[in-house]
Parts: sequence; structure tokens; C-alpha cells
Amino acid sequence: MDSHAGTFNPEDFSWRGLAMTPAAAAHIRELVSKQPGKQWRTEEIGTICELSRVVAVFVTLREKMQEDQQAIHKLKNRDRLTGLYNMEAFRIKLVQLLEAEENPQENTYALTMVDVNNFSYVNENFGAEMGDSILKEFSRLLERKKVMAACRMYSDYFLVLSRGKSQQEIRRRVKEGNEEFEAKLQERYPAGGMKLSAGICFLSGKSSFETILESANLARKYAKEHNITSGVVYIEKMRQTRDEQVLIATRFHAAIQRGEFEMFLQPKFRLKENTIYGAEALARWHFGEDGYLQPNRFVPALELMGYIKDLDFFILEQLLKYMTKWKESGKSLFTISTNFSRKHFENGGEAFLQRMHETMDKYDIDSSYIEVEVTESVMTEKLEDLKHCMIELAQMGFRIAIDDFGTGYSSLSVLYEIPANVVKIDKSFTDKVMVDNKGEFVSQMGKFIRAAKEEIVVEGIETEEQRQFLESHGFEYGQGYLFDRPIPADEFERKYL
Repeated sequence: MDSHAGTFNPEDFSWRGLAMTPAAAAHIRELVSKQPGKQWRTEEIGTICELSRVVAVFVTLREKMQEDQQAIHKLKNRDRLTGLYNMEAFRIKLVQLLEAEENPQENTYALTMVDVNNFSYVNENFGAEMGDSILKEFSRLLERKKVMAACRMYSDYFLVLSRGKSQQEIRRRVKEGNEEFEAKLQERYPAGGMKLSAGICFLSGKSSFETILESANLARKYAKEHNITSGVVYIEKMRQTRDEQVLIATRFHAAIQRGEFEMFLQPKFRLKENTIYGAEALARWHFGEDGYLQPNRFVPALELMGYIKDLDFFILEQLLKYMTKWKESGKSLFTISTNFSRKHFENGGEAFLQRMHETMDKYDIDSSYIEVEVTESVMTEKLEDLKHCMIELAQMGFRIAIDDFGTGYSSLSVLYEIPANVVKIDKSFTDKVMVDNKGEFVSQMGKFIRAAKEEIVVEGIETEEQRQFLESHGFEYGQGYLFDRPIPADEFERKYL
């Protein structure tokens, strides 16, 4: 049996075809050094070599397992697309960061929720890959701004934890960041109407993460609903309003069944002749002992819960029932407008168009007597969807009206793209026609609108002076308390039919 002195070089040794690894050689060298002069048999060295190799394999596997666990941990805590934290990891990180702050009293902290308005425009028109690139770019913006932490909640919704010396500083940074990103979006997709809505909740006291998150979301919704792109700070009134809206919405379907909703009609007049030529159908809710609930209280609540669609079609059906009654009794019909929420035009508006077809098929009323009224704000949010729906409605024979014109951010050029028959100038402009030189501005605006559309209706006329001014400056039609308030349909019938 061969034997080897303690001075052998194990790197040069092989046993049964096994090559020595550097780790195994170093291990054997260490063993040999502890027993100087020992004569090692070939079988002993071979066994040691094999054992060292096995140990080395296990060490390698352990190291690889540790690397895999680290990778799994990262995947578990990070959003795969943007590399930002995911929701759960962000919550934990937020708590850790706040607890680790050395001088928490010297700083102000805020949680901001951000979403990209009309993000679907890019996905639908340029593909999901381009949409993903926008989300990645926004995440890089957050990294450049060196925020404390950020996460992608889902889709195009983000959470940002910020620190600053004051609330004003944080609000300024949010505003600047939004403007910077919106400028890029506008440059790349000028027709997309893509802006950022940001809700800011300043951290104080011992509020839970869930409460802070809800507050930031309420502020974000307010920013989106009011088209505020600079960021909105949460105040307690937002929560109170939300709670009231939820209460109102939960009563909606029962209120429909109990007959609490009623259709009112407000006439539209020819300014020169002072004669009626049309009307607008409006919803009124008889809210128990409190009397009628104002639309500005129940409409936002129903939009929040998605019930506004059902109310719009309820009013349309009430209008068609009355028109059927008037037609059968030999009364002359004229065009009456009725409002439809922006909610109808989400996801292309196909369900809305189908429902319009089904509703009209139930009544023997020509669609030309129905004027579909949408607010100008819809044009800034879902222009392509709106165009598609308006074209379809026009082909079905409906008249189209753009309501509250002048309160949004659409340009006059958009009027050439929308097949509308009527533009309704908002009351805020009517109030100004007798103030300084504002009347001349309204007059010029009317000239531009008339170049694009057939008809202008001026809303909110309350004085004879306003009527005379508008009539003398070329406006033909008006609506307002000067002529009549919204009144129940039966009363409208007695007065005007």
C-alpha cells in the first residue's frame, strides 16, 4: 500500500478520477499540517479528498441557496415592473423609516397617492409595452427626487413617502414633480389628456397606515374630480363628505322603488321673442322630511358608487313616458335635453349605446326629440371614447349638447371634432356679462362657437338686463330663473303645452 509523507502537494493528487478543488486542497493541507511526519496511506488521502469535495459541494449549494433566498425576498418585496416596493413591503418600510428617524420633530412627513389620469389612452392606442415604459419612467422620476420610499400599488397608482422641513416644501415638491412629468406626457401624447392626480396626507399622531392611505386616496379623488394637478391636501371634511355620500348611495335603489325621484323640467326660451322652444330634464330627490335633496349633494354620491348610470336612464324613461302621453293626447312635442354622466363613456361606452338602443325601442318617440347632454369635462378625460359615442348617437338620430362650456380646459378646436348640435355656455360667464368688459369676451366666445356649431344656449340668465345684452350680441337662446325655475313635469305640462 502506497504511503505519502506529510509534505505532499494535494493539488497534484487525484483518487479514482476525482480532481482536487482549491477548497478541498486547502482543507487537506490544513489536516496534514496538524500531523507533521505522519505517513498517509493512499486510501486515507482519497477518502479525505472525497469528503472535502462533498463538503465543498454542500458549501456551494448553501451559498447558492442564500443567493436564491435573497432574490426571492427581493421579488417578494418589489414590484417587478418598476423595481419599487410593493404594497406590503412599503407599509413595513414606512413604519421602519419613521421609527428610525433621529430627529422626527424637525421634519414633516407626508404620504402622497398619485395616479395617471387617462392612462388607458396609451395602452389602447400604443400598446401595453408603451404603457409600461411610462410607469417605469415615473418610478425613475421618484428615484431622482430622492423620496424616502415609494411603491406601485397596482396599474398606474403609486404611493410616495416624503420628508421635508415644512408642509409648504412638500407641496412645492409634489407640484414640481407633477408638472415635470405632465410636460413629458403632453409632449409625447398631446391628444391623450394625461395628467397626474395627487392626494397628500400629512402624517401626525398615531394614525394607522390604513387610515393614512384612505385619507390620501380621498384627497386624490378630490384632485381628480376637480381637475387639480398640483396636488390636494387631505382635510377632515373630505371624510365627512365621503361618509355622507356612502349613506346617500345606500338609499338610492330603495328611493327609486318608493318613487322618491321625480323628473323636473326647466324651459329654454328664445331671447328675442321670449317664447319657449325646448326644455331640460332634471332629477330631483324628495329626501323624506328634509324636502328635496340638492343635486350637488346626491349626484357626486351616485357617481362615486356607480349608480348615476341608473338614475340617468330612470330620468330618460320618465321623459319618454311623458312624451308618449303628450303625443297620444295630441300635444306638440319639442326637443328636451337630458343629462348623462361621464361614467357612461368609460370603456368605450358600448354598454351605454346598447342601453340607449334598448330604451328607445320601448317607446314610439323619435330620437330627434331627445338631446343628449354631456359636460365639457368629459372632453378632457375621454375624448376618443366620447367622439365614438357621439358619432353613434348622432347616427341614431339624437341631438347632442355640450353642457357647462367654459368651465373645463378643452379648446374651442375640440368643438370641431365632436358632432354636437348645441353648446351651453355656463352660468359663470352669464354672471359676468355686465361686469367691466367681460361681456365683450362672452360675445367673442359666442362668435367662435357659432362658427363650429348650430346653436348656443346661455345658462343662468336671471335678469332682464342680462337677457337684453345677450340678445343684442347675437345670442338666440337662453335658460335661467328669469324665464322659469325647474318645475315638476305635470306643472310644466299645464304651463307650456
